[in-house]
Amino acid sequence: MSFINKFLFHFHDKSIHQLLVEKNYKEFLNHLKNQRNKENLFYDLSLKYIPEIFSEHDEDAFINKIIWINSFDRDDTQYLVNFLDYYLKNALKDFDPIKNYEFEISKFKKNFKEIDLNILVKFSYFFQWMIANSSTNHKFIINNVPFFSTENNYNFTTPNLTQSYINLENDPFAVYKKIRDHNQNDQQVARNLFLNLDNQPSNETIDNLTFTINKQGWYTFNKSWKDENVINSLRGISVKKSDINDSPYEKFSEILMHLIQSGLNIEIDYDLIESYLKTFPPEKNDLNFELSNKEVKFINNYIDKNNY
Repeated sequence: MSFINKFLFHFHDKSIHQLLVEKNYKEFLNHLKNQRNKENLFYDLSLKYIPEIFSEHDEDAFINKIIWINSFDRDDTQYLVNFLDYYLKNALKDFDPIKNYEFEISKFKKNFKEIDLNILVKFSYFFQWMIANSSTNHKFIINNVPFFSTENNYNFTTPNLTQSYINLENDPFAVYKKIRDHNQNDQQVARNLFLNLDNQPSNETIDNLTFTINKQGWYTFNKSWKDENVINSLRGISVKKSDINDSPYEKFSEILMHLIQSGLNIEIDYDLIESYLKTFPPEKNDLNFELSNKEVKFINNYIDKNNY
């Protein structure tokens, strides 16, 4: 940190500290947002204060909040993401292409070499604050990390940073079969990856930033995002991928209406939905899973619990 940057940091740090002593959290957030044009200063002050502030206080950030597209398998979101990209580019000004959460985090890697689950838990609010402040519009982000909550109120996200979410749930038989097919039809490996039985993190590197995050299994992921408290507090909606394939016009309309009711300033253009579907019809649902009775019984144990 250069002398000038150190001077600016300590100057604003003192001002911010006084606002927090006075419990003037609204003014604190405004003061911090006013430093966005000073990239390094905004980053350093946000890193110091944002995780604690959002874990301890319920102060609205007054920013363009994040809208999540959640799915256990990131690939399952592609058709919905393509539709939203197509629709929202026509409905919103300066709409950013939809990317995954890890990609968005990698833009703010300055102080990080690796992101594991502990880092994500501690700094999730910081990353989302930086992401939200980097855009002039709502950020739509693909996510395949389950919702988490800690005793210290460090959660995956908070209503202060999240506008709403869509949980896209694929048929568990299809998910399992895809995993098995990608692993030489090894049933033991497929079971393990489907439920993450060995509790191993996934590994991914983006722009020299390594992510080693335990993303749990299909059951835990969907259970976390279908939790009634999570749905109500974060304005979530759960949609089955098979329903989009069967009734894309109705489901896309339902999703857009949910986004509008959650505060997104758009209107439903039914002609635009029809135009997309004429050009890009959905895939047919493949119900021929070719699974053994043992595999079906194994999966059914979790379907019943998850009310699929």
